Amino acid sequence: MREYTPATEGYAAFRGFKTRFRVVGKSQSRRALLCIHGGPGYGLDYLEPLDAMQTTGRQVVFYDQLGCGRSDHRGPDAGWSMALFLEELQAVRDAAGLAECHLLGHGWGGMLALEYALAQPGGIESLVLADTVASIPQWRQGLARLGSSMPEEISGPLQRHRLTGSLATPPCRCIIDAFLRRHFCRMNPWPECLERSVEEARRHPGARLAMLGPSELEPAGQLADWDVTARLGEIETPTLVVSGRYDLAPPEAAATLYRGVASSEWVVFEHSAHVPHLEETQRYLEVLDGFLARTEGRRGPASG
Repeated sequence: MREYTPATEGYAAFRGFKTRFRVVGKSQSRRALLCIHGGPGYGLDYLEPLDAMQTTGRQVVFYDQLGCGRSDHRGPDAGWSMALFLEELQAVRDAAGLAECHLLGHGWGGMLALEYALAQPGGIESLVLADTVASIPQWRQGLARLGSSMPEEISGPLQRHRLTGSLATPPCRCIIDAFLRRHFCRMNPWPECLERSVEEARRHPGARLAMLGPSELEPAGQLADWDVTARLGEIETPTLVVSGRYDLAPPEAAATLYRGVASSEWVVFEHSAHVPHLEETQRYLEVLDGFLARTEGRRGPASG
């Protein structure tokens, strides 16, 4: 078994802020993998299993988005926007020296990766859209369907809270937690790295509130009407769509991505919900490594 190299850290500066990034592995013949975490606000901790990609001879780069982890923090109304996060992503890429790289986005990070890829910045070898969506309205409908398929003691209260607009209120918390145990992560207990990220998001909710609203089951905020379905055909980058059988981002969302991006393939993890990289780690790493290697095989090794 190959040994892991110690992680190194750096900071990307933009708009007067600093974003912390973390690098594992050495730069070799394979192109680096840049990972965008979800939330917003989860931080990079829960993506820790992807550290193992360094054993395949690949450098992996993670970063804490503004407002979480060891990056600069901002107030709840401090100008959160998609444009801000896109600029941050580019700043991280520049600071880490990733002229050519693969891009992986999980959850909200996948939405960010989609917007970034649609801008066609150049140098993106492939795109991994993990447990994410191309349309918030479609996702909202999918979440309602998943809620209604829960046992009556869960689905009934969920529907009542949805109708009264009280999904984010404390009395509903235990009901939502039961939903998340089925459709977010099915492991019991949840991995410690995931618990750290969930706690981070609860401690610093500003970005989440601004971008997607207060409830996990009723996406709102600035992205309430976000929908890039009609533009998916513009993406020519080889793309891997990843989803769990019980995913919070349901199969129809993954199918939309798969049908919309011509050069895409879709892998479903049968025993997972929203975090298959935690729930089925070994298979996830094998699928990811195989896809990245095939992509590079079509275009040749990294230069330099």
